[in-house]
Amino acid sequence: MTKKLSESSTLYHEGRDALASKNYVMAIEKLERSSLLVPHFKTFESLGECFLELNNYSRAIACFAAAAGLGKKQFKAYFLLAKALFAFGDKVNAKEKLEQALEINPNFVTASDLLKEISDNQEL
Repeated sequence: MTKKLSESSTLYHEGRDALASKNYVMAIEKLERSSLLVPHFKTFESLGECFLELNNYSRAIACFAAAAGLGKKQFKAYFLLAKALFAFGDKVNAKEKLEQALEINPNFVTASDLLKEISDNQEL
């Protein structure tokens, strides 16, 4: 393992621990440093979770979009992206991302539930 990869991994795990402890400021600092060393979909997904918890929807959207783009068949990243888009008020794109998540994992109940909630409350 290269030094850069090792440092990135350490920072990622420290960031995840901080996220689990709801210390979002520390989590963001560690995860951003990790992402600068080695961009990885899980790092961006975790960063997005921090920003979503802080109601910073635009930053969460950017992170989840990066996670979805960097990974392969990242149904969770698409779901979280939809959740952030919905919170931001973009129901149309939220539905699209939920549909993408469900194409990858048709049994993703939480995504199905959110899609139903958005569809039931869709303003025309």
